[in-house]
Amino acid sequence: MIAIWGEGYHATLGGSQVPGLWMLGGGERLLERARPGVIYADLSACNAYGEALAAAAKVTVPSVVILGSRDMMTPAKSGKAIAAAIANCRLTMLEGAGHMLMSERPDDVLAALRALSN
Repeated sequence: MIAIWGEGYHATLGGSQVPGLWMLGGGERLLERARPGVIYADLSACNAYGEALAAAAKVTVPSVVILGSRDMMTPAKSGKAIAAAIANCRLTMLEGAGHMLMSERPDDVLAALRALSN
């Protein structure tokens, strides 16, 4: 379920920009390698963390928040709230992308990061 929730629709169909790379299968293989309890501890810590907006408000450097419109693990609504709390933040929404942005849409992530320096 995590691997499916982590990718956008096109990634689950094999829509990788890298020939021969199956993003969904690769994500599943990585998850299988985790030691028992690691994923539970990670997700529990993320779920329990309640200081994100306060921490974001303390950021003083130019920032970019890159979101996937189909991210089911960190919904766009939550990411938009974080971006709004950062004083000098550029928000980039990647339409159709899920949570695994760097593997799913590497060129778009790089472009968003480069745009921050312009």
